[in-house]
Amino acid sequence: MALIINHNLMAMNSARNLSAHYGAMSTSIQRLSSGLRINSAADDAAGLAVRELMRSDVSTLNQGIRNANDAISMIQTADGALQIVDEKLIRMKELAEQAATGTYTSDQRIIIDSEFQAMKSEIERIAQSTEFNGTKLLNGDLTRIETTKNQLSDDMMFNLDFNGTINDTSGNGYTSTSTGTSFVTGVEGSSAIEFNGTNSGLTTDFGMTGDKFTIQFWFNTNSLTGQEQQLFTSNAPSGKRRYEIQLNSAGNIEVWYSNSVYTNHYLSPTMPSLNNWHLVTNTYDNGQYRLYLDGDEVISSNNGTGNVAFLADTYFGYDPFQAVHAYERFDGSMDDVRIYDKALSPDAIKDYYDVSGDVSLLQDSTPDINDITVHFGTGNKKEEDYYNVGIGSVSTDNLGIASTRIDTQEGAENALESLNQAIVKKDKIRANLGATQNRLENTISNIQTQAENLHAAESQISDTDVAEEMTSFVKEQILTQASVAMLAQANSLPKMALQIIQG
Repeated sequence: MALIINHNLMAMNSARNLSAHYGAMSTSIQRLSSGLRINSAADDAAGLAVRELMRSDVSTLNQGIRNANDAISMIQTADGALQIVDEKLIRMKELAEQAATGTYTSDQRIIIDSEFQAMKSEIERIAQSTEFNGTKLLNGDLTRIETTKNQLSDDMMFNLDFNGTINDTSGNGYTSTSTGTSFVTGVEGSSAIEFNGTNSGLTTDFGMTGDKFTIQFWFNTNSLTGQEQQLFTSNAPSGKRRYEIQLNSAGNIEVWYSNSVYTNHYLSPTMPSLNNWHLVTNTYDNGQYRLYLDGDEVISSNNGTGNVAFLADTYFGYDPFQAVHAYERFDGSMDDVRIYDKALSPDAIKDYYDVSGDVSLLQDSTPDINDITVHFGTGNKKEEDYYNVGIGSVSTDNLGIASTRIDTQEGAENALESLNQAIVKKDKIRANLGATQNRLENTISNIQTQAENLHAAESQISDTDVAEEMTSFVKEQILTQASVAMLAQANSLPKMALQIIQG
């Protein structure tokens, strides 16, 4: 290698190595002082992106744990109030039993009834005043009867989201509003489902004739009008069965069907409660009719054979055939109307829709209900990230004891049965709350484990391995010192050329 003075290549090489080792040592010092392997995007761009997502998930999960704990506190508040209601109902039943015996006079029963009415008033006060963070818990605002609804399948004819109200305005007409209709699957043409707000309520216009079908819809009735209220009606040509589901004047569900006039009908033993959402699932299979209310079979009958036809005249919430019955209307709202082209067996209904009585599975929402949504996950997938908490009303009206009196022996005897049903209804609410609290506690445990594992994963990506980094630091420190020494030596080498020139 030639001895030159214009370019000191050895010094340049030493300076370059010094810069590299000094930069590496600086990075090690930053990592050791911060405890983080990734301090900027330049350290590990992909790792930084993954780490930030993990950090956001951990933070969100921790807030979800706090959300679930708040929900547990709310449930405990409701359960504490229900415990007082429990005591009042037991005392009321004790008083009713006392007044039901013949050894008391009418005046004495009036005295007993005064305490009975005071207990009833206290239950109503508790129902109206119990609240958590400004939310009323027991007055019915959070009541919901839920079931997991089946996903779309090849057997589904259509699914229509209808969140409207059909009201009788003048005695001879209908007004209706709809917040949206959606054509989903299985019907030819987008006009196959029509909502007509002027004369025919919610109508369907499609051809379907067969020996099997399943009808499913939610309804919420506002009042019992003293008239029949139409839920579902289909017209049929000669030789086919015309079909109808209605609420009678007392509020029970009736099923009517025949070839021409309604000569056959069946009455459900269960009456839906007012201002609550209820699920009706009805099947027809070669003359076998079955109807389920909130998952419980209330009608099962076999009356002849013959296909049922759904032609151009299929109605929800409206009866165009008023000449057959008294004037009919539906006073309420309907949602999630579904018709399938096959009938399901009684056992399959339970499995298919995953329902059992009025148990609240808290897996799916129904419209216009002010329930509490507890969110604890990191996204917005309902099955994974949140569920709804519904709490039944314990108002005296909803418990069925608003008009009970025990100032007569007959009234006291009747009150015993009403109170027994009220206690059962209240127990269902408490049992549902207990199950929900257990679920929340399990959810919290699961989220804590998930957050812990995410912390561990984030640490693997983000945190500094001190032992490894310290080894690297010592190496870079020695190399930096060596580079400084060699740079000093390299800077002195051009002096050798001066010695040659001086001679």
